[in-house]
Amino acid sequence: MFKNLKLRTSILLGFSVPIALFILSSFLVVVNVHDTEQATNLTFTSRDISQNALELELAASSIIREAQGYILTQHQANKDTMEQGDRDFLSALGKLNVLVTDQEQQARITQLQALQKDIIAIARQEVELTDQGKVQAAIDMAKTTPIMTAWTNFKVVISTFSDQQRSVLGERLARQASLLQQLRTIAWSSSLAVTVIALLLGIWIAARINNVLSGSVGTLASSSAEISATVEQHERTILQQTASVSETTATAEELRVSAQTSSDQAENAAIMVKKAMELIEEGSVSAQRSTVGMGDLQKKVQGVAEQILQLSEQAGQIGVIAKLVGDLASETNMLALNAAVEAARAGENGKGFAVVASEVRKLADQSKKSAERANALVTEIQKATNSAVMVAEEGSKTAKEVFTISTQNSETFQALAEYSGMIDQNAQQVVLNSRQQAGALSQISEAMKNLNVGSTEMMTATKQTKAGLQNLTDVATSLKAMI
Repeated sequence: MFKNLKLRTSILLGFSVPIALFILSSFLVVVNVHDTEQATNLTFTSRDISQNALELELAASSIIREAQGYILTQHQANKDTMEQGDRDFLSALGKLNVLVTDQEQQARITQLQALQKDIIAIARQEVELTDQGKVQAAIDMAKTTPIMTAWTNFKVVISTFSDQQRSVLGERLARQASLLQQLRTIAWSSSLAVTVIALLLGIWIAARINNVLSGSVGTLASSSAEISATVEQHERTILQQTASVSETTATAEELRVSAQTSSDQAENAAIMVKKAMELIEEGSVSAQRSTVGMGDLQKKVQGVAEQILQLSEQAGQIGVIAKLVGDLASETNMLALNAAVEAARAGENGKGFAVVASEVRKLADQSKKSAERANALVTEIQKATNSAVMVAEEGSKTAKEVFTISTQNSETFQALAEYSGMIDQNAQQVVLNSRQQAGALSQISEAMKNLNVGSTEMMTATKQTKAGLQNLTDVATSLKAMI
């Protein structure tokens, strides 16, 4: 049955079977993982229940112990710890009510809650008697049967509860271990099965391909050999034709480039002549600008000299005035000193020194006027100095322009010399290009002869190639039918 299958169907079958097995094994693994997660959650729940049961026992024990400690020491810390134990008991009890679902365990939780109420009530009575100063009565109550009986019953119930919970925890751990072992078994078994089946199907598909193609390979090899020989012959012919065509193309390109070059060089010669004329005109204009610039520079330099001379004269006047102000200041100081001395000596007769005081004021006025004049002169000097600076800057700019114009003149005449040399070279190149065009025409004729011979050889080789291609077509048709 499998021998009549086509090659494509066999390959698809070889892929589909391992994929189906992989999907099945993946489904089993997912189901098992889900069961394992549930078992793990139940295990954690059992552990939480056991932990909360232990907290119940510790809280009840703490209430009894701290009540007795308060009777002996009357420390507030014992009383606070007792009340905290009651709160811890109620907290753990609330958690157990949420976690426990078994009816028997729920009944035990109810019993523990009732016993805890008895214990905390008796403990609070002992604390109250102690607070009232009835320590002996509190001690007697602690030794009585009710509280001990309640504690003993509490321990019995909590022990039964814990034993039952440990049993459940053991069962759930065993279930979890069993599911993990089952998961490992499924994973290893499925992997091994998929590998073995895929290997067997690969071997079967390889055998099918070998049987299908074995008969066609011989024919294909023979046809390939014939085509290879033909292709080699074609390759040689094509190489010759390619060389001839390349040579022809290169020659034609040389002719085109030579013609274009001749045209371009003629245009370049005209452009260069035009540029040479423009450069000559620019050189003339630049020379004129240089002359004008030099004249402006000379005038501005003369202006700078005049401004500096005027500044020198004003500086001399400032020196004279400054000396006069110094002398007046000295005399003023002396007169003021004499006036003070005379006024001290004369007493009532010191009125005569009013004249001296008046002279002092006059000298002071003169000093003020001289100072104002000096300030005015200083202002004029500053203005003159600024004017000199501006003139100097304009002279500097003019000098730079003259330098730039001179440089442009030099470059202009240098460019004229270069363009003249290039015009001469272009004329020589035109002659050379004409000679190359004559040689290129001869090469084109020879290349065309080679192309004619190659065309004849190409016709014979084409017939051989056609026969080989027909054989390959038959083989391809046969393979297509099998696939």
